[in-house]
Amino acid sequence: MRSPAQLSGSLVRYDLLPVTRSLANSKKLMESMGKKKARPRRSFMPEFKAEIGELCRRGDRSVGQVAKDCDLTETAVRDWARQVQVDAG
Repeated sequence: MRSPAQLSGSLVRYDLLPVTRSLANSKKLMESMGKKKARPRRSFMPEFKAEIGELCRRGDRSVGQVAKDCDLTETAVRDWARQVQVDAG
């Protein structure tokens, strides 16, 4: 087997490297990585959606900034802004 110095510049065959974690432990680790607790679904009044959409339409702030400031998802804010444009004609 070649040393790590000899491996530089060539492909490493990970299937030949020794396994340091058991499969069960690595599966648990992968499942827990990046998981956030799900937020309960919220509902908003049409007036609120229109107000948020209008904030984006004015152009003072980006969709991302409005979403962050109002603790909303960018997707929801983008949809609401699009609906305000449709309603405005």
